[in-house]
Parts: sequence; C-alpha cells; structure tokens
Amino acid sequence: MKEQKEIIIFDNYYSSEAEENARAYILEISDEYKSADEIPESKVWDEIEEEERDNWDDFKYYMVKYLEDHSLLLTGTAETWQGRGEGGTVIKTFDDFYKFWKDCDYIKVWEQAGHLFIKASHHDGTNHGELFKLTAPGLQYLENHYYDDDRETHKTIKSCNVFHGLPHFSETMFN
Repeated sequence: MKEQKEIIIFDNYYSSEAEENARAYILEISDEYKSADEIPESKVWDEIEEEERDNWDDFKYYMVKYLEDHSLLLTGTAETWQGRGEGGTVIKTFDDFYKFWKDCDYIKVWEQAGHLFIKASHHDGTNHGELFKLTAPGLQYLENHYYDDDRETHKTIKSCNVFHGLPHFSETMFN
C-alpha cells in the first residue's frame, strides 16, 4: 500500500528549511543585502516569527470554522516531570485545545490519510495526540456517559465507528 503524504496544518518546530526560506525571502524583498550570509540572525528570526504568527492565525481561523460544524475527541499521551500519562478531552471550541498544549512552546498539527495528529513540546517533554471527529451518536454517547470514567468513555468511542470518523480536516477546509 502506498504511504499517504503528510499535510502540515501548522508547525513551529525549528527547521533549517524555515531558516533558509526566511533568508531567501529577506534577500528577495530587500536591496540591503547582496547574499543570504549578510543577513543578521536577528532579522532572520524576526521573519520566522512573523511567518509563524501568520501561519498560527490561519490555523486558528480554519480550526474555528471547522469546529462550528464538528466536535472532536482528542486522545493521546502527555509527558511531564512525573512521566507519561494517557488522557483525552472533547474539543468543541478552539480554547479547548489549551488543555493539550498548555505551557508548550512548539506545536505541530498535521494530517495523514484523513487522520489528524497533534504534537506539542514543553520543557518537560512532548504531548502526542490524535483527533477524531465525533458523530451525532458519539456526542449522544458522551452526554449519556458524562459521569463515567473519561478514559473508558473515550476508548468506547474510539472502538466504535458509529461514534467517530476521520476528521479529513484539509479536505473539509481547503477543497
């Protein structure tokens, strides 16, 4: 089977490619420098930060729009100084993501074959998660099992295709 391409939705982890792109962009728009090597590091990092802010604004805009019509179940692992733990939460608004990436400096959101993944790193470790689109029966199941153990409720939802589906975020938002 052919491996599906990774579609980056948002990524602010360091990459040499982002640094090269920033240098190339500055060189293209500025008459001040004759080569990429002449560009001060501070100017390169300012450009990278500006690009990240723009990308974040785009990601937030599209995710808010997506969440107007869909609710998501986020499950995965979180690393802290105490070790790695499993968890999950329901995402109905953009602010619900903060439970996952609170205190994180770096965030990557990507899609592969309709699956939506998220990774967020902080000084203690890295959180990893996958997002599932909740169906109407899945939302009803959550409501009916509000007082039950969250992990068991999330496992049941993930084990039953009637309760969830793949988000197909990029297909939904960009096509």
